[in-house]
Parts: sequence; structure tokens; C-alpha cells
Amino acid sequence: MFGPRTELGGRVTDRRTEWLSNVTLFADVTNRLVAGIETNVGQVIDGHASLLVMPQLHYEVSKRWMIQGGIGTRITKDLTLPEIGFRLIREF
Repeated sequence: MFGPRTELGGRVTDRRTEWLSNVTLFADVTNRLVAGIETNVGQVIDGHASLLVMPQLHYEVSKRWMIQGGIGTRITKDLTLPEIGFRLIREF
């Protein structure tokens, strides 16, 4: 995936647009479990960038529901921070 991402809404006073590049690699472990790694590189128009590396597990709860979770690291010029992600997905 590659394209622009813009933050909108909320109390964010410093709105920004960045170019996002997402590369993922996943493999089926079982019929319901998928393991993989996701990487995101974000380049804000004004110059600063970040890299996210997040190993993940995706579990198919039922035919239409999936849980995704991962723990990784976000790296910027000034900071390296842990990051946790979680999604509950309903397919239509």
C-alpha cells in the first residue's frame, strides 16, 4: 500500500499530511491463525519520518469476525517507542 494519509477531526491543531508506505508479509499458520510482520514508513510533507515494525497475529473467530493484534516499535529521528495495535474486524 502506498499513498497519502491526513489526520482530520478531533482536537489536533497541527494537522499534517504524510506519504505512507506499508509493506506486509503474512503466512497462514492454521486455518484460522495468520502470523506476520507489518512495516509502515511515514514521511510527513515537512520532512520528518517514522518507521513502524510490528509483528502480528490475526485470528479468525468466525466466518465474518477477525481479531488482529501486534506489538512493535516505532522509530523516529528523536525517539524509539513501543507500540501496541489491536483491531476487531467484521467482514460484510
